[in-house]
Amino acid sequence: MTKLKAILGKGDIRKASCDALCLMFVEKELSLSLPGRAADKAVGGAVSRAISRGFKGKKNEVERIVAGKSSPFGQIVLVGLGPRDKLDAENYRQAGGLFIGALDKRGEKLRAHVELRDPFRAGMSLAEIACAFVAGAALKNYRYLEYKTKNSGDGPVNTLALYGDSRTIAKAVERGLVAAEAQCFARDLINTPSAMLTPELFVRAARKAALEHKLQVKVWKEPELRKAKMNAILAVGQGSCNPPRMAAVTYRGAKRKGLDIVLVGKGVTFDSGGISIKPSAKMDEMKGDMSGAAVTLAAMTAAARLKLKVNVVAVMPLVENMPGGGAQRPGDIIRTASGQTVEVKNTDAEGRLILADALHYATTLKPRTGVVDLATLTGACTIALGSQAIGLMGNNEDLLSKVGAAALASGERTWLLPLWEEYEELIESPVADMINTSTRREAGTIVGGIFLKRFVGDTPWAHLDIASVMWNDKAGPYLAAGPTGKGVRLLIRLLESLQ
Repeated sequence: MTKLKAILGKGDIRKASCDALCLMFVEKELSLSLPGRAADKAVGGAVSRAISRGFKGKKNEVERIVAGKSSPFGQIVLVGLGPRDKLDAENYRQAGGLFIGALDKRGEKLRAHVELRDPFRAGMSLAEIACAFVAGAALKNYRYLEYKTKNSGDGPVNTLALYGDSRTIAKAVERGLVAAEAQCFARDLINTPSAMLTPELFVRAARKAALEHKLQVKVWKEPELRKAKMNAILAVGQGSCNPPRMAAVTYRGAKRKGLDIVLVGKGVTFDSGGISIKPSAKMDEMKGDMSGAAVTLAAMTAAARLKLKVNVVAVMPLVENMPGGGAQRPGDIIRTASGQTVEVKNTDAEGRLILADALHYATTLKPRTGVVDLATLTGACTIALGSQAIGLMGNNEDLLSKVGAAALASGERTWLLPLWEEYEELIESPVADMINTSTRREAGTIVGGIFLKRFVGDTPWAHLDIASVMWNDKAGPYLAAGPTGKGVRLLIRLLESLQ
């Protein structure tokens, strides 16, 4: 992970030299602030000329001006925010990313400055702006360099100084940076080759993170999984030479007894599809089928760093789904930890199997708010929602509204899908309590939710299908192509709301 150091700027930004200065503009409101006028003067009126030539301040509009050696600013980047009546945190998150992305990438580590101003009438606080901007900048500055031996292409910025009311923005800057670093930690895990992140190696990564952030860890190996009758986890993992595991990481930040919430993250460290093997195209991306586990673990580290006053457990079933000689077969029947039986129609529908055991365990912990699971569960979610939204389902309106509100606040969109009784017939089996796929090619994402619903009973539960947002095929304003780590910011906001 390439870390960005975010600090509070001291003194007058007009007198502080830097390698890059960011000037943000609301669309059609292009009058220069005091720092803007100082920067314009330092570059011989180049900022004014850029505006006169057509820079409008439209959303995601960017123009970079290279200053001369005599300028204290090095580079000046003009970033458009869009119209005032549509400003929200996402505009500033994207602005932070666009600023970093526009900088000259010559290998040196740059010091960047930005002035934060209160956009009166926009319905946002300066703290919200600071949190969003620094998060976008840190996310854009991210690079995965573990296996680079030369020309590493480090993130261009070393230090980002934010100028504004320090009393207002100090905690917000920390929150934005912690959330971004947690998301980048998840991206590191997802980027790691599957051979280097087997179920056991994921457990070691969880233990390392827990030690650093003073979290508690419990691990189930094969004997413990058998004793707990977690036969679905065992069945999915039986075709691999890397045995399955389950890990539970606990954070206690509140003095009250009991748990506020349990998070469950799907952790298929590599998914070949098993006997029902996947096509070879993009199979390399299946190292990311443990994104749910990565996201929940990352959110736990953020909760600890922010000292949130909540009690939470993250449960992560961890398997490698391989077509070995001992692999489960289509037609096999599994008796899950809940006692319910499942006929395996397709071994590539393995995520819901391991979640069945993990969700059943999560309900035994009796969290007062409920259980939230995250899983790269269905390709159908991408067909339904594209890459813009997370599929949201559940059995409790209050919990669903909390998750939806956290999604809006974090800029990680969700879309609510129904789990009506009429869908139940799609998982009926003549020889078991249910099948692990569907009897028809329809409502694939909903069928996954219908299956999971059977393992939570009356416990309030929400399911987030993150398959649609797991991977970027092309770079966005603040997320590069590749693993996104989406879901981390949503979970942090959700945990904050439960304090």
